[in-house]
Amino acid sequence: MLAGYAAVACLAYGFLMNLWFWPFSQGLPPQLSFVPGAPFTENVMAWLRFCVVTSLGYDIPRAVIAVVLILVAGRPVLLALRRMSRKAAFEAPVAFTPHG
Repeated sequence: MLAGYAAVACLAYGFLMNLWFWPFSQGLPPQLSFVPGAPFTENVMAWLRFCVVTSLGYDIPRAVIAVVLILVAGRPVLLALRRMSRKAAFEAPVAFTPHG
């Protein structure tokens, strides 16, 4: 489930990162550019086309790498964290002693 979430989050991150500069990009073909005053659906479709053309080649490998890393290293890391949380003394009171 975590690997699936990571894949979706990686793709969503790429799409959202494109959204911050896409409306201000100059010199794009009309099919990819933001058109002020155009219907919402037309601009959303242009944004999606822009994302597919410009960054999906980076977003998919990012998602694949995240999924692979979670599947390979997720269980050992969680086991190590659980083991260390049992050994750690988070509930022990802190006592300061003066040195001198």
